Amino acid sequence: MAEFYTEGLVLEREIIGERDEKILIYTQALGKLRTIGRSVKKITSKLSGHLTAGNLVGARIVERNRGGFQIVDALSLGLKPEPNRQLLNLIDFLKRLVPENETDPGLWREIIEALSDQKTDFAYKELLGRLGFGSKFARCDHCHSASVDYFIVGDTMFLCASCLGEFLTFSNHHSLGIQNEVIKI
Repeated sequence: MAEFYTEGLVLEREIIGERDEKILIYTQALGKLRTIGRSVKKITSKLSGHLTAGNLVGARIVERNRGGFQIVDALSLGLKPEPNRQLLNLIDFLKRLVPENETDPGLWREIIEALSDQKTDFAYKELLGRLGFGSKFARCDHCHSASVDYFIVGDTMFLCASCLGEFLTFSNHHSLGIQNEVIKI
C-alpha cells in the first residue's frame, strides 16, 4: 500500500451503503481521483464536515492493495470559497472534462488562483487550453467564424455569440441544465 498526503478540491460525494461514500477529488499530487471514504456517514465521523463539495482540503490517501484509493484523513485548509453558481460551474467543469489519474501542476495552480482570488468568472479559456481544447485556433462549429465566445461542454464545441442563440433554439436546450453546458470564454 502506498500512502500520499496532498491538497485537493472535493468535487462530489456519493453515498454507498449505510456509512461509506465515494468521494471525487481533484488533488495536486494525483490528479482527479475516485476514492472511498469509510464510515464517513457515521455520526461520529471527523471526515464528513471537511469533505463537502467545493472545499479545499489537505488529505491523506491510501492506495489499496485491491486497487483504488481510500481517503483516510482530511482537514479543511484555510481557503474555503463561498458556494455560488460560479464555483458549482467550475466543479461541474472539472468533473466532466478533467481525465482521472493524471496530474497537471499548471491546472492545479489555475484552480487555486481562481479559488483564492474569489473570482466570479473563472479563466475557462486557460483551463480549456490546459485540457487540450485550446481556443487559439478554434473556429465556430456552426458558421466557422474565427471569433469564438462560448464552449459547449456536453458537445465539446465552440460557438460564436451570434450562433449560440441559434444553437439553443435548434437544440431545444431551454432547460436550466443548459446553464452548466455553456461556458463563456
